[in-house]
Amino acid sequence: MKNSKCVLTFATLVTILVFGFTTTVNATEKGPFMIAGVSYWNELDEIEIEFDLGFFGGTIEQEVDGSRAQLTVGVGYNFDDKFGVEGFYVSIPERLINVSQEFPPPIGVPGEALSVVWHTTVAHEVFGIAAVYDINVTERFSLFGKAGLAIARQTNDQSVTFGGRTTPVAPTVRPIVDEEDSYDLFGAIGARIPIRMGDASVTATYQFVETSVGRATGLQLGVQWNF
Repeated sequence: MKNSKCVLTFATLVTILVFGFTTTVNATEKGPFMIAGVSYWNELDEIEIEFDLGFFGGTIEQEVDGSRAQLTVGVGYNFDDKFGVEGFYVSIPERLINVSQEFPPPIGVPGEALSVVWHTTVAHEVFGIAAVYDINVTERFSLFGKAGLAIARQTNDQSVTFGGRTTPVAPTVRPIVDEEDSYDLFGAIGARIPIRMGDASVTATYQFVETSVGRATGLQLGVQWNF
């Protein structure tokens, strides 16, 4: 009996959330809007490294530096309940690249091998504009797609560790990755559900963006406000 009451209470709560907070209008309406959310970048192409390890060789390691969850914001305008345009900003997680090399001590000089580690942090900020098309499945649910152009601004922060000391190095000095901006495609597909909070809707999106070092794909959860 106790389990039955718990199930009934849970079902009642779900019913209240669905019918009490969703609206009876289309998920998109004509007019300006703003969107904000968090993108989780679960897939990042490995950066291609053009670095001459020389005669003694070495190792190259790559890893995500910091959180994969990054802020996403955008503003746009819906021409009707189907077509719209959106300008957006997304940040892609920083990648840390370590290139390690060891060199033998000079001939006739006793001691251990000399270790040198080159560090490069690669960061991308992406600005873009995209066309948006919504398919209103019901009054409380719509699917949408986005396609547009993205400008990926890349910055590198480089340093070198030698003899236990780390020193900043200009990105132009023996760069591990060339610092350059790119103009590439952006695409996304997702779903939208309106809620009773100032003509707002919750969005869930799968998105991808091309950068100068490869493709980044991720999932975004956000809130869109219509004005």
